[in-house]
Amino acid sequence: PADGVAVVATKQIFSSHYTTGSLGLTVLVDQSGPAGPRTLVIYLNRTRVDLFGGLLGGVKRTLVRSRARSGAERMMSAMRTRMEAQFRERAQ
Repeated sequence: PADGVAVVATKQIFSSHYTTGSLGLTVLVDQSGPAGPRTLVIYLNRTRVDLFGGLLGGVKRTLVRSRARSGAERMMSAMRTRMEAQFRERAQ
């Protein structure tokens, strides 16, 4: 786009009996400059899950939140490495 910003939205409605819905938003912002091309990637996700009720709901929620956050960090790091490698290949 002319302003250097692209937005992608995804939704998931009742994907399983555990997940009632999910909304994902990815924003790509072109921050290229004299040093070279650069893109800022912002990813947001909101998922509603209904398995955290009951006596141990708080414990389950804490475990899942921690694993989801570390999994997202690993996924984003791998994506960055892969995209930078592809860019270097094309630049040669």
